[in-house]
Amino acid sequence: MVETNPSSDIAPGSVTLHGTIIDSGGKIDEYGFIYWATGTAPEQRVTVARATYTGAFNKTITYLEPGIYYYKAYAQNTKGLAEGEVHSF
Repeated sequence: MVETNPSSDIAPGSVTLHGTIIDSGGKIDEYGFIYWATGTAPEQRVTVARATYTGAFNKTITYLEPGIYYYKAYAQNTKGLAEGEVHSF
């Protein structure tokens, strides 16, 4: 189970995204964030790590164009993809 947490350090062109893996349910192949903006290219996937892990994680995204962005944390293993709720900044 993974949850999306509020973003921080919001500045022109950058933001830090936060998530938490509550229960790994076994081996995790990778975890990170999926983000997108209204009216832009398809969603982007940013991998934080490819390792089994439980706890908080974050990633700073840079070179963002001005606008409203949406994001969610994810964790993936051989059983499938778990995604947290959608947040925006």
